[in-house]
Amino acid sequence: ITVLSLRSQIKHDTHAGICTILFAMGSTQFITACVKLYAGYFRPNFYNYCNFDEDTLLCANDTDDARMSFPSGHASTSFCSMTILTLLFMG
Repeated sequence: ITVLSLRSQIKHDTHAGICTILFAMGSTQFITACVKLYAGYFRPNFYNYCNFDEDTLLCANDTDDARMSFPSGHASTSFCSMTILTLLFMG
């Protein structure tokens, strides 16, 4: 996007493009983190991650990171960047 905006004849395209990317990615990461805290789905390796004890039925490592598998941060970042790229190409 920066390369395309540097070749453009409009004066502030580079600044507007960089601000758009930063705002979109920042808001995507914020919304993804909020939904992860709300949903709290287990990771596929949850029981190995928390060192689950079958005798006491408790986790030895009680971390919240093992409950943050949905939605995927990689998928939301990819969707955001492809949306920006599509809107750029559409004009």
